[in-house]
Amino acid sequence: MIIDTSQGDIEVVGDIKEFKTSIDPKNLEFITTLLSSNLYSDPEQSFIREIVSNAWDSHVEAGTTDTPVIIRFGKDSVTIRDFGVGLSPERFQEVYCNIGSSTKRESNDYLGGFGIGKYSALACSNTAYITSYYESTAYYYVMVKSGNSITTNLLMEKPTNEKNGVEVTIKNIRDLEPYNRALQFITFFPNVYIYNAKNADIINTVKLKRFNNFAAASMIIPSKLLLGNVLYPCNKYHLNGECRDFLYDIEMTGIVIKFDVGEINITPNRENIIYSSDTIKKIENRIIEAKKELNALVLNRISNDYDNIEHYFKAINDIIEYNPITDSITDWSRKGGYKVVPRDMTQSCITYKGIDLIDSLSVLRLIFNLNIPRYKGVIYDDKMMIKRLHYKVQYNGMLKSNKILILNSDARLIPALKLYLRENYDEYGIMNEVSEQEFIDYIDKLVSWPNTIQNKDLIIKGVFEALVNKAKKLDVTNDAGYLQYKKSLIADKSVDAKEIRESILYVFNNHRYKDKVYFKRFSEVVAYIKSLKKGVLLTNMDASESAFSAIANIKGYVFIKARKDIVSDLRNAGLKCLVDIDWVTKKDPLLSVTKAIIQGLANKDSVNRSIDKSDIEEISETVPDELRKEFNKIAEIMSLYNSNYSYVYLANSENVKADSHTTNICKQLKYHLDKYREATDFVKKSAYGIGSCDLLTTAVVIKTRAYRVNYKTYNKYKNNKLIKVLCKK
Repeated sequence: MIIDTSQGDIEVVGDIKEFKTSIDPKNLEFITTLLSSNLYSDPEQSFIREIVSNAWDSHVEAGTTDTPVIIRFGKDSVTIRDFGVGLSPERFQEVYCNIGSSTKRESNDYLGGFGIGKYSALACSNTAYITSYYESTAYYYVMVKSGNSITTNLLMEKPTNEKNGVEVTIKNIRDLEPYNRALQFITFFPNVYIYNAKNADIINTVKLKRFNNFAAASMIIPSKLLLGNVLYPCNKYHLNGECRDFLYDIEMTGIVIKFDVGEINITPNRENIIYSSDTIKKIENRIIEAKKELNALVLNRISNDYDNIEHYFKAINDIIEYNPITDSITDWSRKGGYKVVPRDMTQSCITYKGIDLIDSLSVLRLIFNLNIPRYKGVIYDDKMMIKRLHYKVQYNGMLKSNKILILNSDARLIPALKLYLRENYDEYGIMNEVSEQEFIDYIDKLVSWPNTIQNKDLIIKGVFEALVNKAKKLDVTNDAGYLQYKKSLIADKSVDAKEIRESILYVFNNHRYKDKVYFKRFSEVVAYIKSLKKGVLLTNMDASESAFSAIANIKGYVFIKARKDIVSDLRNAGLKCLVDIDWVTKKDPLLSVTKAIIQGLANKDSVNRSIDKSDIEEISETVPDELRKEFNKIAEIMSLYNSNYSYVYLANSENVKADSHTTNICKQLKYHLDKYREATDFVKKSAYGIGSCDLLTTAVVIKTRAYRVNYKTYNKYKNNKLIKVLCKK
C-alpha cells in the first residue's frame, strides 16, 4: 500500500533553524514494545488480519493466488501458512529484523506498507515460530519478546520438498474463541481455507461477489467498509442522514461498501479508519453510489407489467428482499437480504396492463382485505370455520386466501356437503358463485372511492378476474365426485340423518378454559364421550358455565356444552356416563350437606368472630374421635365450596333442603368453638394478668367444662382427687 509521505507546501523565509526528528537508540526498545504489544486494542483480530494480509501479498507477488492461504487451528495453537515467494535468509533479516521495513510501499496491489504487522503475533504471545520455505530449504526461526526487546533466532535449516512460502505459528493459547471471532474480518480474502476453527465451514463456503461500489457475501457481515480484502467497522455517526439510513438498511446483510487499497486512510495498527474530512466525504460519496447501483439492480429485477392485479398488488405492496449474490428477489424474512419497499422506489417500473396504479394502493389494500363475497367459511384442520378463524388459517380476505372454492349459486351447506368439503378442500375459503355485476355492487357497497382515482372499472374488473381465475369451482348438482360421496352415505344403512352432520362439543377443562372439539360424524361424538371414562355433565349452550364448572370441579365430572339437538341425541343414546342434571342440581346429597353448613356456620359465634376451616382444625384434637371425624368432613366440604361461589349459590336455592344430621353437627361445632374461645380468653388473662398457675387453671377449666384442654388430658385428670379438692375451693 502506498503511504502518503508527501512534503507540505511550506516556504521557509528568513533565518530559521531546522531540527529533524530522529529516534534515540536508547529508546528503541521502548518503541519496539510499543509496536509489538501496546499497538493493538484487539490483538487476536490484528494477528489474524495482519498475518493473512502478509500471506496474501506474498501470493500476489508470486502469482499464486489460485492457491489458498491456509489457517489451521490446533488444540492450543493457530498457524497461518502461505505459498508465496518465501523469504531468503537475507530478505528475512531485512524484513523481520528492521522495524518499519516493508517492500509494499510502491504499489496499491499490496495490503501492507507500515512494516509493523509482522510483530502482531507478539501482541498475542511472547513467542512466535516462523518457518520460511525458500528454494527447497526450510529455515526455522523463533521470534521472542523479552521485556522491551525482540530477538529473532535461526534455529535450524534443512532440505525440504515443501513449496515456497512462510508459516507463522503461535502456541499455548488458553482461549481460541477470540481467534474464531476474528475470522469474520478476513471473509473477503479471495482464497483462504480454514481448518478446525468453529466458523470454518461458514467462511470456507461463503460466496462472494464484487460490484463497482459495493461487495456482497452470502453471510451477514457486521463491518461495512471493505478496504481491499480487509473489513473495517464503519462509525456511521460521522456520516450524513441518508448514508446512515442506507447503512441501517444493509445492517443485517452481507453487503459492504468497497474501496481500493490506499483509497482511504487507516490507523497504523490497521484497526480503524481515520475519519478526516476528506475520508468522510469519500465514504459518503461511495455509499450514495453503492445505493444507486444496488437500487438499479433491484429495479431491473422487479420491473414488470402484470396482467394479474393480485400479482401486481403483491409486487408493489409487499416488502421484499434482494440478494445480490444470486440476483434474486424473495419475500421479506430478515434473513440477510437487502430490504426493499418497491412502492417507495419508483412509480413507473411496475404496472398493471401498462398502467401505474400506485395512487390506488390504499383502495387495493382495502379491497383485498375484504371477505370474499357470499362467504360461507373456511376449511382448516378438518373443521368448517365460519366466524372465528384459527390464527394459522391463511384465509383472511380475497388476496390472503391462497385457495378459494366457488360453489354454484344455489348450493346449500347440507351435512353431506360439509363432510365432503372437509375431507377434500383443506384450507380453502368457500363462497357461492357471483356474477361480475354482483361483485361490482358488493365492492361499491363497502368501498368509498376517492375522486382522484381514474381507473375504478379497471381495478374492480381486475380483482374479479383474479378471484375467479385463482378459484376452483364445484357444481354440487353435477360434480361426479360429490354425487358419488353423497350416494355412498345414503347407501350405508347404518348411517342415519344425524350421523353425517357436523358436531361440535365445548369441553371445559376448568373454570376459565374450554376446548372446541369438532367431529365429522355423530358416532365419533359418542366414542369421544365414552373415552373420557368419567361422569359427564352435558348441557345445552345456554346453561350457566360458572355453576356447572363448579359442580364438575367439586364432583370430578367433565363439563360439556353442545347444541340442543346433539345433547338430545346423546341422551337418547343411553350413555351411562351422562349425569342426571336434575339430580346434580337439586337432589345431590352434597348440596344438602353444603346448605346445612352454610346455614349452620354462616352467622357469627357467641364472641362475634367468624368461623372457618382453621378453627375446626384447631379444636379437632380436643373432642372425641367420632366427633372429630364429623368436624373434619365439614372442613373438607368448606374447602371445596370456598372457591366455587356458584356452587354455594346453587346449594342455597329453594329446591335444596338442608341435611338435618349436618345441621346438628354444625350446632355441636359452634358450641365447642364458643367454649374453646371463652377458655382461650380466660387462660390468656390468667397468664398475662394475675400470674400463671397451670394446674389450678386446668382444674377450673375441667371442673366447669368451659373447655377441654385436650380430650386425652381431660380423661386423665377429671377424677384426680387433688384437682377435685382444689375445684371445691
